Amino acid sequence: MRRAFGFAVITALALAVFPVSASHAASTSTTTVLEAPNQFGVDSNMPVRVQVTSDSGAGAPTGTVSIYNSFGAFVETLTLTPTDNGGYSWVEFTWAASVLGRNGLRAVYNSNSTDFASSASSYAGIQILTETPLTVLRMPDRFVVDTPATLTLIITPANGGGSATFNVNNVQYYASTPNRTGSIAFTWTPTESIPYTFVSNYSNAAGNASESLKQSVFANPS
Repeated sequence: MRRAFGFAVITALALAVFPVSASHAASTSTTTVLEAPNQFGVDSNMPVRVQVTSDSGAGAPTGTVSIYNSFGAFVETLTLTPTDNGGYSWVEFTWAASVLGRNGLRAVYNSNSTDFASSASSYAGIQILTETPLTVLRMPDRFVVDTPATLTLIITPANGGGSATFNVNNVQYYASTPNRTGSIAFTWTPTESIPYTFVSNYSNAAGNASESLKQSVFANPS
């Protein structure tokens, strides 16, 4: 009995001095990207998209994103929609700016579990005009070398039909017709940390409206 008691005391003391800690896996880091038009009309509902990607490529982050404008004012909080195949989640919404001039939006991802770490986009700059141009380019808040980026040409009105071409640094990259919502999306990957200039040329189906849009960006190192 005395030996059993002594062993029990020694074991208890050992656990007190060297506690057994449960292992906790680290949260998977995430990347949050906000896609907004480069310009839009005042008091008009512009289409905005936010995507939150798991940096490990496995599992779709869950939770919400909170939206802020470039003056730091809170806009709204939205719930993410996970993709079926995992890897990323997204949400689309509309936002109307009430003041002319330079504005912008930023998204902050708030995870609802310990599986994914929170992250935030940078500010996507938007020039607010008196009216929305015939074509605007919705693009990510930042471009990173060797990281695919989705750009979307949005045509107003949506039912104009027609065709558009995209040039990247004077090389034609894409040509297509707008879908029924009046948009053309394409994926492009910067390969160097240099300035890039996008030029889109659009003509509607009736042949009585056309517009050329030019936008310059810089790709950050990976």
